[in-house]
Amino acid sequence: MLLKVDTKEHTRIPMKFNRAQQILHEISGPQNIVVKARQIGTSVYYASQYFLDILLYPPMKFAIISYDKDASARHLERIRTFYNNLPEAVQADFPIHHDSKYEMSFPAIGSAIWIGTAGSSTFGRGDTWHRVLATEYAQWAPLECENMRDGLIPSIPKDSGAITIESSPRGEGTDQHIMYMDAKEGKSSFTPVFIPWFYCDDYTLPPGHILALATSKHDFDYTDEEVILVRDYNLDRDQIRWRRHQIAALRSKEIFLQEFPEDDVSCFRSFASDIFDREELTRLLIGVVKPDRIDADGVQWWAGVQPLRTYILSADTSTGWGEDPSVGLLLDVTDYPVVTHIATLGGWFKERKDIAGYWRNDEFAAKLVRLATQANRCEIVVERNETGHSVLNSIINVIQYGRVYHSVDPMTGTVGKPGWLTNAPSKRIMIDEGMKVLGSSSIRTWDEELVKELRMYRRNEDGTFSAPPGRHDDRVMALLMGLVRATDTPRLTIRSGSNVQFFGASRGRMDVRRHGR
Repeated sequence: MLLKVDTKEHTRIPMKFNRAQQILHEISGPQNIVVKARQIGTSVYYASQYFLDILLYPPMKFAIISYDKDASARHLERIRTFYNNLPEAVQADFPIHHDSKYEMSFPAIGSAIWIGTAGSSTFGRGDTWHRVLATEYAQWAPLECENMRDGLIPSIPKDSGAITIESSPRGEGTDQHIMYMDAKEGKSSFTPVFIPWFYCDDYTLPPGHILALATSKHDFDYTDEEVILVRDYNLDRDQIRWRRHQIAALRSKEIFLQEFPEDDVSCFRSFASDIFDREELTRLLIGVVKPDRIDADGVQWWAGVQPLRTYILSADTSTGWGEDPSVGLLLDVTDYPVVTHIATLGGWFKERKDIAGYWRNDEFAAKLVRLATQANRCEIVVERNETGHSVLNSIINVIQYGRVYHSVDPMTGTVGKPGWLTNAPSKRIMIDEGMKVLGSSSIRTWDEELVKELRMYRRNEDGTFSAPPGRHDDRVMALLMGLVRATDTPRLTIRSGSNVQFFGASRGRMDVRRHGR
């Protein structure tokens, strides 16, 4: 490439895209919201491309904005290095008229570069900017982010302009997080770009390196968490060795995942907000597999229904046309608190949108009844909030299926209305039961989407519980309802030994214990 850059080793070399920069080059659009690991070359890439743009497609005005003047000045100094190392003949075509700490102008072609700070309420207002690079956006104050949205972005030409907002993550609910999630969900014109640490070729440590921990200086065994990273992202031992060193150096895995993100969910989340046991969920995630079959109703099956087993079918409902799908989980609760999740009806399923639970309420009710009938005519637990009333009406009054959960007054034992009512007190009961069962390693599931939802489910600052914005928690709610109901569900009497027969040999066999009614 025509440009030269300074390296971490204090040498100056021709710029050549690293892996992360090559990915940026391939996927970036005119408007980008970038969540990235530290020192991975993101700002260098966009600064170089926008610098070339103002020279090759003049006249253009390029603004670089950071959280303070010194940070902005460092970016301009990098561009000055680009210019000063151009061949003299090229510099002659683009002479600089004004070159200061905060500005570079090229009057012969009508282009210029300015730097500003996020705290300047007037920067950018009233001007037209063709290229904008906003760096470390997550460190900007809320009012500074508002000035960006309301003042600077509207000044960029819609047909010829470009803007990139980039930063390492700094928690959920920030302007950066909201912008990224909106882009990811297609709710804005920005392109969401996520660059994890392992896209950087420098983030490795070879065997025997002086910085390697004593426990991983040479051969070592992977932890459960590392097994998932190796499996999902094809990491090698040198990358894991570097990761262990960096976590130890930062003295916090939470800080590491913020500064060197691995996925675009956990990087925004505080570990303090986690609800369910992370180690247990990591163990479950290692064991996830695709369903062995999907039947005509869209039920994903991991294990078969067996006679003389006690099942619960718990269902979280939706309107059928919104963002959240309806979902039903079939749970074998014969050996409670050991619970085996053997099938899922509906719910978010990225590989098959046609079975993702976006059905009319009467359709969902019919599917639930057919599944419950297969499962030894088991009880159906339906959340009766909002659309649940319609589903319950179809099950009870139209289809006339008799085994439907009715709420019970905990003080008097009086049987009340059909369905489970989720409110603040009952959700606390649900979460407590989930924490108890998951904490004792008693859940068996192979549904990847369920495990991912459990990993994302968290406690909010206001004391409520939910999935992160734009994420689903339908499977979580269905599971928790089923667990609470399982605490007092009558068990079938088993007169002789039996076992669950799985469709896939990879999941083995499970003995059944004897129970009284």
